[in-house]
Amino acid sequence: MNPHDLFKLWSSSPSMVVVDTETSGLTIQSGIIEITIMEGSKTVLFNQRINPLHPIPAEATQIHGITDTDVAGCPTWKDLLPQISEVLAGRKVVFWNEEFDTRMMFQSSHQNGVVWPGIKGMGATSHCAMKEYAKLMTLPGQKEAKFFKLLKACQLEKLDPSLYGAAHSSIGDCQRVVDVIHAVAARWEG
Repeated sequence: MNPHDLFKLWSSSPSMVVVDTETSGLTIQSGIIEITIMEGSKTVLFNQRINPLHPIPAEATQIHGITDTDVAGCPTWKDLLPQISEVLAGRKVVFWNEEFDTRMMFQSSHQNGVVWPGIKGMGATSHCAMKEYAKLMTLPGQKEAKFFKLLKACQLEKLDPSLYGAAHSSIGDCQRVVDVIHAVAARWEG
């Protein structure tokens, strides 16, 4: 399916959800410290900070503002995985950066001693909005971009930045992804 049709499908599908995570870093030792699952209508189905069971490095806190104190009394990934899996089951799950977020889900599961079946293992489908958006924005003759910043996509889609929470909050980023999906779908109607 071409990117235009995917964005239209996601925009119109009642089973589509957007997932975003904030993490304790980018390494193999990092884990999820915040997750949001949001429908295309911007209804929040799940939003929770998570205790990663290890310190959050200062470099990560500088990006998203989440500290060890913020997650100290929060449930762990192991505590929340059954509920997260239930919310995602049978859905079209759209991430901005699917590769990163699903890797962090697997890492968090491993760190917590639980098995996560992956998106497909829950009877859901997984999609990367960033890769599809990059395909749309590649001009003929250009090499296709592998990475496309969400804030840049919002700027290109002329989305008002004052409508969203802080950058690098899982709820704010979910709102941005939902609006990019709807903006692209509307642009390619007809």
